[in-house]
Amino acid sequence: MIFVKSLMTADDFTAWGWRTFFIVGFLVAIVGLIIRTRTMDSFVFEQHRAQTDVLKYPAAEVWRVMPWTILRTSLVNAMFGGAFFLYFVFGTSYMKAAGFQGNDPEYIGLIAAGFMLVFMILGSLLADYLNRRTILLISAVVLFIFALPYFYFVNTGSFLYASLAEIIGFGFVFGFGYGAIPTFYTENFPTRFRASGASAGYQIAQVYGGGLIPIIAGQILSHYGVKGAYPYIGGLIMCYAVAAIIAILRTPETKGASLEN
Repeated sequence: MIFVKSLMTADDFTAWGWRTFFIVGFLVAIVGLIIRTRTMDSFVFEQHRAQTDVLKYPAAEVWRVMPWTILRTSLVNAMFGGAFFLYFVFGTSYMKAAGFQGNDPEYIGLIAAGFMLVFMILGSLLADYLNRRTILLISAVVLFIFALPYFYFVNTGSFLYASLAEIIGFGFVFGFGYGAIPTFYTENFPTRFRASGASAGYQIAQVYGGGLIPIIAGQILSHYGVKGAYPYIGGLIMCYAVAAIIAILRTPETKGASLEN
């Protein structure tokens, strides 16, 4: 974003420049499709297919057999949708309202994204060393605790403190927890409909997590303004964190579970 904005005026970016990212996204989707068509299915699924018939409608079957597992796994991922919106979307607007000039909010987001990559690798390693639930619980608890203090850091007007807030809120919460998400999803569903179950849990979370939060937050913003909305938006995200904590605690630990079933 910083690079694209540097190539044009602010008015041009507002008028048409922002559409550039959709074009890039379309091209990335084509690359992803090519990679997927050339990727083999897992050996576990191939083994399952050799031993028994593949379900004709696995997406319908997983909803019939494991609806509560889908709900629990989706609640965990919805938390990350809330974290992304709070820290990476609303946080950028809030920084500008708090007095940060130019591309400073984008630079801060870029710094946090770099740390997110590090925390994601760390989270994945610890998920294997400890277990999946511990990593996700740590991420959810930090999201709950830091949802409101984040804004106090930003309100200082300090680039350093705002960067620290973004690193903790977005870099750590999103990165550390996401390190455990792939195994958490796949291990909660048996081979016969593992892909359908993981996809269902992940996708519906985008509806009431990544999709619903901006709608509610938009109403809050229109009523209270950017500076006055943060306690309510922070409280909304805290509710998602609590729901995720409950879902994690109600989900059995899957580390070491056999995938060959």
